[in-house]
Formats: sequence, structure tokens, C-alpha cells
Amino acid sequence: MASATRIRNEYKTVCQAMADLKRKGDGHSPLPEDSDTYCRLAVVKNTLEWVHPILIKTSKTDRWNELMGQRHFVMGPTHAVLYP
Repeated sequence: MASATRIRNEYKTVCQAMADLKRKGDGHSPLPEDSDTYCRLAVVKNTLEWVHPILIKTSKTDRWNELMGQRHFVMGPTHAVLYP
């Protein structure tokens, strides 16, 4: 398994690529020709969050209970992508 630092670096790279695709579009969504790439990056991002849950940003102080309520953490990233 990869180290936490490597996963965090890959996560930052994926988030930056997603932000660049959004910026390339209208600022809120990617261009139609980039939507496939954006969706693939979103799947990678969800998978990395599932592998390393510290990457998920939460707003509540009871972090673990909030994470358990999110489907991509409990059921895995595939379930979250297939059944949003």
C-alpha cells in the first residue's frame, strides 16, 4: 500500500486537475469535451478519499460519525459513483 504522503500528493494533483478543467470551462463546470476526463478524475478522488479518509473535509466536530454517514466511506467509492 502507498504511503499517506504519496496518497495526499496524488489527491492534491487530482483536485488541481479538476479545478483546471472547471476553470477551462465556465468556472462552474468543465467543457463538454472534458466532462469524461473530469468524471474519471472524480472517481479517482473518491477512491483516494475512501483509502485515506483524513482527506475528506468535514464541518462537524464529531468527524467519525459524519464520515460514517457518507456512502462513499461506508459502501466504498464504486457505490457512491453508481448510486449518487
